[in-house]
Amino acid sequence: MPSPGKCGLLFLLLGLGLCQQSEQDLYYINKISKIQVELVNLTRAEIEKLLRDESSADGFMDRCMIITGDSKTAICDSPIEFPADLPLDTLQMRISCGSNRGLDSIPTAVIARYSNLQLLFIDSCPISFITSDTFHNNSNLHTLILKNMPLREIAGDALMSLRKLRALKIINCTQLQNLDLITLTGQSELEQLLFERLNFSQVRTLPELSHLDKLRHITLRDHLQPLKLDRFIWSRLNLISLDLSENQFEDAAFLEFATVQKLNLSGTLIKRGNLQLGQWVTLSTSLKDLDLSGQMFRRVDEIFASPETRIYTPYSQLRQLRMSRNWISDLDQAMAIIQRDIPDLNLLDLSYNRIQHIAPQKVTPSELKVDLQGNPIHCNCVLEYTRYGGWHWLKQRLDDLECATMAVQRDKNYYTIENCAQIICLAPMIPEVQADEKWTQIQKRGNKLRLVWDKEGPASLKIHCTTTGDPPPLVQWIGEGKSLAEGSKTSVFVLQKEQVAQRKKKGLRNQVYRCESNNFVGDIAVEVEIELGLLAAERNLPLNDQAGRTKNSAKSSAQARSISFMAVVFHLLCYNFVHFL
Repeated sequence: MPSPGKCGLLFLLLGLGLCQQSEQDLYYINKISKIQVELVNLTRAEIEKLLRDESSADGFMDRCMIITGDSKTAICDSPIEFPADLPLDTLQMRISCGSNRGLDSIPTAVIARYSNLQLLFIDSCPISFITSDTFHNNSNLHTLILKNMPLREIAGDALMSLRKLRALKIINCTQLQNLDLITLTGQSELEQLLFERLNFSQVRTLPELSHLDKLRHITLRDHLQPLKLDRFIWSRLNLISLDLSENQFEDAAFLEFATVQKLNLSGTLIKRGNLQLGQWVTLSTSLKDLDLSGQMFRRVDEIFASPETRIYTPYSQLRQLRMSRNWISDLDQAMAIIQRDIPDLNLLDLSYNRIQHIAPQKVTPSELKVDLQGNPIHCNCVLEYTRYGGWHWLKQRLDDLECATMAVQRDKNYYTIENCAQIICLAPMIPEVQADEKWTQIQKRGNKLRLVWDKEGPASLKIHCTTTGDPPPLVQWIGEGKSLAEGSKTSVFVLQKEQVAQRKKKGLRNQVYRCESNNFVGDIAVEVEIELGLLAAERNLPLNDQAGRTKNSAKSSAQARSISFMAVVFHLLCYNFVHFL
């Protein structure tokens, strides 16, 4: 009786259903049934699983598993040497050396036997050189992948014979110091180039790619040295996607003439200047998918404004914008910019930013989906409206979004937005009014506050009104029938002394200003009456100075009274003396 693991593979490859397949078996059945398109994505664990099930393959030679059928695939794990006895009609070959370090070259005579080979994937083998005649008899090869190897050199004409090559991928070959792409001169069918985690700073003769009419996808990702790219090369290429993620660049000038539909700049570091796309008008006419994750943007509009003119460049063709792992905190502002400048956007990724508050009145286009996963969202009763379809624009389910903070902490360690309907809100507290303590004095008169402003004070005065609540309340100063200033939790307006003085000259009542505070659950206000007065100068002096000044003042008063008395006596004496004469 075959084991359950072998049973699942036998069912696929031999058409036998002798036992019930487990969930894991069905997973591998799925993998192998799609092996023609997923061969390059098989992990080492999956390869070892396949190799253990010898009976699942039509043939097993040395350490290679042969899967016949349409794909005609060979998967070789830790071979001692390059496999030489596989079926000659093999179409796909994956060689994974692992810990076996015997395979240190690709023998020309052996690889030439497989003239029908279409896909070759070599992984973790100690191969250092690829010579000029290595692939001279493999003209049908359309995908070549070299990964995790100490590759030092690829001969200048090593790929010349691969006339049908569509995809070239070189991954994590850190000893390859440079790559002369003149080797691709004859590859008129080439559609994809992928160079990841290499150690050269400049791709030599990259302009030579301009003759590749079918080249649509270029990936230069995660290189160990800063890259230098010619800004003119992209204008000669009709690319669909350009992936430059996880790199360092001297500047962003290489984007000036780029015309591409999908651009990935996530994790890039620009040494001189900022990554602002507002200056690249050519790019704005073609770009549909933009990834700017892992930068330090605080606002969405930073990327669309020219640094010199501050004029916004509309990216009207943009459909997907990814800004994950940035410093964006204001969702309202981000959505306003999107609706104004990119109305046709259908995906906005703001995951793992610093967004805390979500306004209940938020309205977005029905086609737009927003990803907020991983943000430190503050939960309160405002989120109750989610039960009535207010979150149709969220990309993920509500139970995938956790509450980082709450208005009132409950007994649970955490909540999701889905189950936070019972979390309360806090109405605004009574506003607190403050001004310059040196020149003002605040007194309470019934329901009003009386603010005395020293006549000897400055010509203008800043008056603060502050309150708290959850959600954060809007604070407004109202006066003379209009709104003077507003802000979140705090509002400040500047009062001119001349305004107050003119009212007093005209005999009008003192001006009254009103500080209003309101949020989702309540509102409250306080009135402030402004009056010009003369405040005691002593209150600004040290205590010993105040005591000395008080003593001197009393002495001066006594002297004044004595002088007045003597003047009266002298006047009476003079009057009597005149009458006596």
